[in-house]
Amino acid sequence: MSFCTKCGSPIQEGETHICQPPASSPPPPTSAPLYDSQQPQTGQQQPYAPGDAGTKDYGTLVKGELSKFEKGTLLGLLKNPMSALHMHGESDLRYGLMGLAASLIGFMLWAWSFKRNLVHTMFELMGGGSPSEWRDAYSEAGEQFNIISPLFVVGLVSLAALIGGAILLGSWLGTHKVSGKESLTKLGSVQLAAGAGFIACALMMFVSMRLGLLLLAVVMLSALALTMFASAQLFRVSAERILPFVALFTLLMLAAIAITFNLQVQAGIENMLGSTLGDFL
Repeated sequence: MSFCTKCGSPIQEGETHICQPPASSPPPPTSAPLYDSQQPQTGQQQPYAPGDAGTKDYGTLVKGELSKFEKGTLLGLLKNPMSALHMHGESDLRYGLMGLAASLIGFMLWAWSFKRNLVHTMFELMGGGSPSEWRDAYSEAGEQFNIISPLFVVGLVSLAALIGGAILLGSWLGTHKVSGKESLTKLGSVQLAAGAGFIACALMMFVSMRLGLLLLAVVMLSALALTMFASAQLFRVSAERILPFVALFTLLMLAAIAITFNLQVQAGIENMLGSTLGDFL
């Protein structure tokens, strides 16, 4: 018996041989996955998904936002307000906005402290009384002696004139061009120290009204000088133009405060006269 030299199959005599293709071997068995990643396993804890409804940790989110305000940076601005010139508009704008808010809030705290201690002084001069009588007197005086709203307008306009004047005059008289965001970041950060000063004035009013008013004048002049100096440094106002810069800046602030204060006083007098005539009629 002979065999085929190609496939090795036996060949019978007188038979026509045709080579058959080898049978295909079955595919090797594949190991089954330990678990299906698309289907949850029973008794297995699913990973936390931040986007799931009802599972978002808002406390962590708030802490994350507050952590953006570095304590070292805030303390540095309080110790050295001129370090605000090293801020960057793209990454530190929050410090500029925080400084503006702190300045306005601190001034309003002083306004409330001034009203409270003024009414208390008048109450003591009229003989004083029990705590309940003091509360009634303060409530009645609050309606007739409303200075919080006018002082809020004065503070807001003064702050806007301070920052706006520093940017406009600095851009006009300075040789260095700065973007609006950069200017707001740096000049606004300077006001953080002014806000702390106004809070100190509010606390001083509980000790002595004279010392509180004196400290207020010092804080306001310091805020004006710091903002003026920071603007001159930021926009690189030359020595030849520093005198016009200081004069125009001071005149702008005095005009803004005087006009706003007169308008608020006039409105307060008209309201007082209107209420008095209404009661009389």
